[in-house]
Amino acid sequence: MHAALQIGIGIAVVYAVGATWVIVSDRRPHGGNWISLAGLVSYLATLPVSWLADKLGRRLDHRRNLDMLFAVLGTGVLVAAVAALLVWPFVA
Repeated sequence: MHAALQIGIGIAVVYAVGATWVIVSDRRPHGGNWISLAGLVSYLATLPVSWLADKLGRRLDHRRNLDMLFAVLGTGVLVAAVAALLVWPFVA
């Protein structure tokens, strides 16, 4: 496996762990008064997949584990690809 791909996968794993922590934290009750922004941070943590799903007419439910798994995996693949392409010229 090429070194750039290994770096990209490593960065994607770090993203997936961080996004999972953010999504779990976003699901906890916050005790807000009259305004609720539940799901906003989850939407931002999975922005590319969430935005694409919105554009395709399939809004993700940020309370469903399967939807969030799909969003984190999809965004993780994108993060891995972009990271690998960015480091490709610098590794042997």
